[in-house]
Amino acid sequence: MAAGRLGLGAALGAALLARLGLVLYGLHQDGAMRVRYTDVDYRVFTDAALLVTEGRSPYGRATYRYTPLLAWVLTPNIYLAEVFGKLLFVAGDLAAAVVAYLALRRRGSTAGQACGCCAAAWLFNPLPMAISSRGNAEALVALLVLATLYLVEGGSVGKAAVCYGLAVHMKIYPLTYALPIALRLQSKPCVGKGAGGGRHPKFTLIAYPWRLFVKAYRFHA
Repeated sequence: MAAGRLGLGAALGAALLARLGLVLYGLHQDGAMRVRYTDVDYRVFTDAALLVTEGRSPYGRATYRYTPLLAWVLTPNIYLAEVFGKLLFVAGDLAAAVVAYLALRRRGSTAGQACGCCAAAWLFNPLPMAISSRGNAEALVALLVLATLYLVEGGSVGKAAVCYGLAVHMKIYPLTYALPIALRLQSKPCVGKGAGGGRHPKFTLIAYPWRLFVKAYRFHA
């Protein structure tokens, strides 16, 4: 157990250094080359944050089509340094790996297996590394989705609903996970606090219509 945590800590440290290195390289490339390393949307985020600090709507920035919460969260880009948002996304990127590790441990994986999976699939994957270090907010969405799955597995349905709602608010595509989540909640009793002593949670908005659909399908089959 301790060895697994030590391995995860070492992997997180190495992944953090790699991402910070990419952020610093991005600052160099942005200033020295015509093709910028920073994501185009990051400039849009920063401009929207500037509008927010001026008491205006972030949607005054053309092509800003994201949640206003993102503009508010990135106001330190204006007050502190423009690189703040990239560091925030890198932190969210690493936090997503930690949540994935905890989810794997909850499902029965050993500490070594969970650490290896997170390192191979996320921490040292060039795609998440590049996305977060370039200033793309997808890392925050991934963090919220993984947190939702982790909380669902633990039976913390209310907290999972909050995380899932924020994920859908950030980007619409996590909505496609609603059906699998509902089916997972139906497949076993919740064991966490507030789960009603092992009873199945009541999700009338999603689960009940799905049960009607399944019954109708079986009836006509």
